[in-house]
Amino acid sequence: MLDRDERSRRVMVMTRRLVHRGPDDEGFFDGDGISLGFRRLSVIDLETGAQPIVMADGPIAIVLNGEIYNYRELRSQLKAKGHRFRSRGDVETVLRLYAEQGISCLESLNGMFALALWDGRERVLHLARDRFGIKPLFWCREGDRLAFASEQRALLAGGYPSRPEIDPVELRHYLALGYTSPRGSLLRSVRSVPPAAVLSIDARGHESIKSYWSPPEPEERAVAPVDAAEQLLGVLEGAVQRQLVADVPVGVFLSGGVDSSTVSALAGRSMSGRLRTFSVGFEGPEAVSELSAARTVADSLSMDRHVEELLRVLQGQHIALAQPFVVPIDHRSMSDGTKSVEAPLGTITTKNRWAVCEPIIIQVNHTTPEGQEGHRCHSVGEPLRTVTGKNGYALSQPFIVRFKGTKGKDPEYNVRD
Repeated sequence: MLDRDERSRRVMVMTRRLVHRGPDDEGFFDGDGISLGFRRLSVIDLETGAQPIVMADGPIAIVLNGEIYNYRELRSQLKAKGHRFRSRGDVETVLRLYAEQGISCLESLNGMFALALWDGRERVLHLARDRFGIKPLFWCREGDRLAFASEQRALLAGGYPSRPEIDPVELRHYLALGYTSPRGSLLRSVRSVPPAAVLSIDARGHESIKSYWSPPEPEERAVAPVDAAEQLLGVLEGAVQRQLVADVPVGVFLSGGVDSSTVSALAGRSMSGRLRTFSVGFEGPEAVSELSAARTVADSLSMDRHVEELLRVLQGQHIALAQPFVVPIDHRSMSDGTKSVEAPLGTITTKNRWAVCEPIIIQVNHTTPEGQEGHRCHSVGEPLRTVTGKNGYALSQPFIVRFKGTKGKDPEYNVRD
């Protein structure tokens, strides 16, 4: 068992390893046998939404990465029952809903999230992910110690696992299918909380993983095509409107495909100003870039276009592609203040090239000095030779990157931490 000071120190190191995910603020909580850390990207409740949040009348604490779309309705229900809120955001709503209903509160949440909830009354830690596993959540247990984080690099920064090794089974799974298993990762001792599941660890160290949601059975009923189309439009409009809730400018990833074009059109209807769209393209023949389709859609919908033509989209894929795909964008592209960018699930692109099974995340940060740990954003024209282990990338394991069609060559780069 680590002493309190060492535990707090490790959590601080791990938390600051995730500054790229939350550049706006950080917070920490130290309790009896537990320490929590959080890096914040402020989207909702900019002034009073700092985390971790701790209930004043009980030793219950929460950190939550993501967004709860129906928090306003839940908040109203809790206020009617006498709950008094100190913040205006969604995270405290989840905390108080847990105090009211226990861990079954997860069934009421509509959103994308990964959360950790410490109940000091029962001395139990709950780790949970949203229904589709949009937000990542990894954990590692060694003896009587358990660590968790949104990225494996944070676990490694804290010394978890103590002896990192590639999991050959998960590696084969990834190479064959393009993603790791729902409960695994490329590191042998690091596991992932499955989608729609909660991992609970009690004071005796007993672990249990339970599913709190499963897809409903489809109804078999005859529906006229015109009625089906109307119902589908209503569902899509409601889903898009819920995801536009934010206290900062919101944008949409637009590839020009059916799904992103639909989301952009519906979002544009629901917003008072011009919608900001973001598109990523590639140098080369028109067959490998979707920018022309994205431009056509954005222009037809009278939207503000932000375009990045990258030599290659590359980021440290320390997480298999079943996790959110990170697109490094030059910081000038989002100088208008856009911080929240929506992307549809299951992207179907016009060129039928990608099948991205999770939302894309924009990462905006500056180039780090040579050899310094951090992340690197590549601008147009930046040479491929910069893709080395010394340029600021920090991968959690060796990773082979293959570039195809680069000036007629097919080079390989071995990127290491």
